[in-house]
Amino acid sequence: MSQTGKAFSLLETALEDVGAVCTPAELHGYLTAGLCVKTGGDTRRAVDALLEAYGVEANEGFIATLNALRELARKQLEDVNMGFMLMLPEDNAGLTARAQALAHWAEAFLAGFGMQGGTINDESFFEDLSQIAQLDTSGEFSEEDEQELIEISEYVRLGIISLYIDARPKKVQ
Repeated sequence: MSQTGKAFSLLETALEDVGAVCTPAELHGYLTAGLCVKTGGDTRRAVDALLEAYGVEANEGFIATLNALRELARKQLEDVNMGFMLMLPEDNAGLTARAQALAHWAEAFLAGFGMQGGTINDESFFEDLSQIAQLDTSGEFSEEDEQELIEISEYVRLGIISLYIDARPKKVQ
């Protein structure tokens, strides 16, 4: 199991423990959005808004988990090797589950970006995210669909890295 897969499973358990109705993918998308806002997002405000939106009474341990997840995403986004990964289920979860998770991730990112005061510089990427958030995950999938899902996931991953880089203040040399 990959590190992202382990984190997904641990977060899934933590969400169940506090009675949250969101998925790890949604939570990761929302928290990542705050990192892509030019101000860097207010972590505490973002977490409070998220908990309120999902009606979660979180304990200190869960809040610490959220902060650790946000910090992991930040470190991945700053990785010079482009190590940022979307928090989605492992390949063995099946194509439908992975497609649903990607759609939820995109939807939560868009909601989080707006709620945390993000400004849109690249409308086409946000339009694409909106389309991805509406993926039709009903029906049968083929091997070709699986390849498309991989490509779409990679497009989102690279687009998010680009948004993060653009949101950071430029260093004067």
